[in-house]
Amino acid sequence: MVIKIRMPALSPTMKSGNLVKWNKKVGDNVKSGDSLVEIETDKSTMEYESPDDGVLAKILVSDGASDVQVNSIICILAEDGEDYKEVAEKFVDAEEVVSEQNGVSGPIEKRNESVKTDITRDNSNIPANGNDNNRNRVIASPIAKRLVEDNGFDISKIGGSGPNGRVTKSDVLNFKKSSGSTEKSSLTDNIIGVRNQDSIINTSGMRRVIAERLSFSKSNIPHFYLSVLCDVENLLESRKKINEYSENKITINDMIVKAVAQAMILHPGVNREWNDNSLMQYGNIDISIAVDIPDGLITPIVKNADRLRLSEVSSTIKDLVVRARDGKLKSEEYQGGSITISNLGMFNVKSFTAIINPPQASILAIGGVSKQVVINKNDEMEVRSMMEINISADHRVIDGALCAKFLNEIKKMIENPFLFLI
Repeated sequence: MVIKIRMPALSPTMKSGNLVKWNKKVGDNVKSGDSLVEIETDKSTMEYESPDDGVLAKILVSDGASDVQVNSIICILAEDGEDYKEVAEKFVDAEEVVSEQNGVSGPIEKRNESVKTDITRDNSNIPANGNDNNRNRVIASPIAKRLVEDNGFDISKIGGSGPNGRVTKSDVLNFKKSSGSTEKSSLTDNIIGVRNQDSIINTSGMRRVIAERLSFSKSNIPHFYLSVLCDVENLLESRKKINEYSENKITINDMIVKAVAQAMILHPGVNREWNDNSLMQYGNIDISIAVDIPDGLITPIVKNADRLRLSEVSSTIKDLVVRARDGKLKSEEYQGGSITISNLGMFNVKSFTAIINPPQASILAIGGVSKQVVINKNDEMEVRSMMEINISADHRVIDGALCAKFLNEIKKMIENPFLFLI
């Protein structure tokens, strides 16, 4: 019996993906839950686990293949006890492969020939128009590509140690260590020489999805905006004292996440989404954190943030950020969330407004801490550390008064951090 394994949809927006690397080879026994293949989606690179037991009989899509359509067959398994070679041979001769995957008509002999040609070739090296001039294009893993872009290297000069000469992360790191600054200098010279020329930059799947989602959000969600100015002197002092006794150093962003989670307990009306003329009330308080990665932004989620201690919030965020930048997040770790926090304070940004991340109903934009002259309760001028917070909210879900109460609750928590530490 043939067990067909299809390209999975690993995110709600995924229509196609890149097949990075097979973790099993033909003839290997495969158990349900085994890591079968690494797939690059529009969000990240993740391992796909086999849904069935069997023996890997045939791989239909090679390492490095790009734009593999969701639901297309990528490999087949034979059941335990079957001759996997015989299963693979019979499957190639089957008419259903042709009709499902290639759409080729005509005599069965012609269809079989088409299957053998199209399924086994490396789609990342041969253009869709059949032109074979690009056969020598360098194949690289997604992480390697990002490292190459970040460092300005010429990828054609890096030897690949992976399957079929694929350039891996370690290859780029070794090249960087051995080449020093020579490659960067050469790149700089080249850029200066062509600085007046326009060029077309191909966008990644992630960048295209970001463009689609944010365009939809700005065009279809009725945004409104509120802001508050927070005195963070007490927050900074509390953080300093905590870090004197803790090995896990707490950041300002960790404390903001905890403050927001506590404020959402008191104002559950903001923990909702618009759902086809009705409102979905979230049962948990899950805080999404905007993380900058080479291809754009990703929003990993601190789940049940209201139930975590501050130290647990901090360690969770650190782990999510590292794995987000390494492309190792699971789909459930960045899908969903009650609200997103975007913090640009580390870039000396005083204030900004952000676009809502659908289907969420709000997003917080955190500015940097700066010294400002303020009037205290005694009507005296005083220099204090201040921080501006802006909220963008979906007016279909959150009314202005509720949003103002929620934002001021966050301000109260930040200015009196003992409220979310107890």
